[in-house]
Amino acid sequence: MGAPKFNGAVHISIEITDWYIAPGSAGPQTFFASGEETDSFRGQRDTFDFTDMDTGVPAVPGHSSTDEIFAFDTPPGVAAQIQVAYKPAH
Repeated sequence: MGAPKFNGAVHISIEITDWYIAPGSAGPQTFFASGEETDSFRGQRDTFDFTDMDTGVPAVPGHSSTDEIFAFDTPPGVAAQIQVAYKPAH
């Protein structure tokens, strides 16, 4: 039989209402966030709140690509990019 095949686009919308930096899965400077996530797939929509979630995103300036974010080879058509930039306070 084998694993079921994934077909179709998924949209994930995340509204971050609060964040902080602490040691976590991305090292000593990891973004943690709280807010609301909405997932849409094939006409279904699920919305839920999250609190103090380890995002896995390093809080150091730089660029992360799909293999760095997911830590494994993703199927064709799956891509993610994260750019972290430093902006000094005024």
